[in-house]
Formats: sequence, C-alpha cells, structure tokens
Amino acid sequence: MTRYVIVGSGEAGDPVTHAPGVWFWSDHYDLGLQMTGRFSPDDTIVRREIGNGFLLFALDPSGRLRAAAGIGTGNAVAKDIRFAEMLIGRDACPAPQSLQDPSLSLKTLLRSA
Repeated sequence: MTRYVIVGSGEAGDPVTHAPGVWFWSDHYDLGLQMTGRFSPDDTIVRREIGNGFLLFALDPSGRLRAAAGIGTGNAVAKDIRFAEMLIGRDACPAPQSLQDPSLSLKTLLRSA
C-alpha cells in the first residue's frame, strides 16, 4: 500500500492502518539470506534456482505475491528480493511459471504489475 493511498483514505474519512513490510537479512560466512513479506501456511511456494542459491516466492490462494526469501553467495539475492518487495507492495499476481523462470527478470514483472 502506497503512502498516497494511506493519506487519501484518511482524508476521505476512511483511514487504513499501515503496517510496514517485513524485511530480514543475515550473512553466514559466504552466504547471504534475505526475506521480505509474510509467509502463511496457505501459500503456494514457488522455487527459482539461481547460480549458487535459490529464491522462494509465496503466493496466497488468490495468486497474489505475499513473500519472498532467498539464499545465495554474497549479496546474490539482494536485487531480486528488492524487486519482490516492490511487487508485494503493488499487490501483484505474477504467474508461478514467471517466478520460477530464472531467465525472466523480476524487473520485467514489476513493469507489468
């Protein structure tokens, strides 16, 4: 939810509560772990293989991207986690095949969201 929606809903007399997105990172020797969003037991998990690591995407029952996590060498997953965070913020519903395909940039999905 963008700050414009939050401000606009307040001005219209129907304020919404905004909870900032969850974001986590940790380094373990040569590996970097990052996560954004909130995973739920009802989510469908889609896995994307990347070089020396992988990404996991959580889609809710309606197909909306809710969370993403990844692990890889150094900061290999940082850019993809940031794009996933933006997709989550736009309530995007990317196709599972698109999320799984390492040849398709998440930036491309963001442009069409």
